[in-house]
Amino acid sequence: MNLFNNSLLNNKNIINILSIILLSILIFFKGIRNGNFTCKNYILNAYSYILLSILIFIFSTSLYDKHIGNNFNSYYKFSIIAMILSFTTIFAFIFTNNIYLSHIFWLIFILSMSYILIPLYRIMMKKKVFNETLITASIMVVIITLFAFIKPELISLKMGPILLILLIVGLILKIVQFISGNTGNRNMNLVFSYIFVVLFSLFLMYDTKLLQVKAQYCNSLFKQGIRPNYPRESMNIFLDLINLFTNLGSARLNI
Repeated sequence: MNLFNNSLLNNKNIINILSIILLSILIFFKGIRNGNFTCKNYILNAYSYILLSILIFIFSTSLYDKHIGNNFNSYYKFSIIAMILSFTTIFAFIFTNNIYLSHIFWLIFILSMSYILIPLYRIMMKKKVFNETLITASIMVVIITLFAFIKPELISLKMGPILLILLIVGLILKIVQFISGNTGNRNMNLVFSYIFVVLFSLFLMYDTKLLQVKAQYCNSLFKQGIRPNYPRESMNIFLDLINLFTNLGSARLNI
């Protein structure tokens, strides 16, 4: 296979690959000691994994998109496998602290999610809303994250169960919409998209505060034999970012 003809080594991908390599090196020297994660540089390590997750997600989505081309029959076959893998690996995170298994589950989950979201990626590119959505999402993420670090006392961890209940209710309503055949209702889709944008903005705020708390208590937990798990710690915020971006994109597509 000619890598250049398949656009694997275009400028964007080269930058992405180099960034992935550099971040991986940073993580190896800053986050791992004697084959285990360390509490030192907790926030830096967690956000290194978050950024690394995003870079791998973007890179794999681009490669999947080029590989599939117009042959969407193969996509639908493997999308079911990708969905099963994504659900399986995200639950597997809960039950393992092994550093090697954690990385394997983390990578499989990212690759699966990037494959699942190819149709939305293509529609956003076709409708030319991808870049503006990316800019809007980035600005929102920066503002929310800065707020969470500057005013952490204004964010309560008690909001976690409430957000989870709201998410479940929202998902149930989306399922009802699908069953009732109203998926083509643009106004309803727009309302749902903005509701989820607000919801995942709050999730991002909550998960950022939770990350700060975990960093604060990491050393005391480490003495009890409870080590940090940065792939797992990064996953919540990574999911917040992906959901925030996709729902902003869906909102723009329905305007």
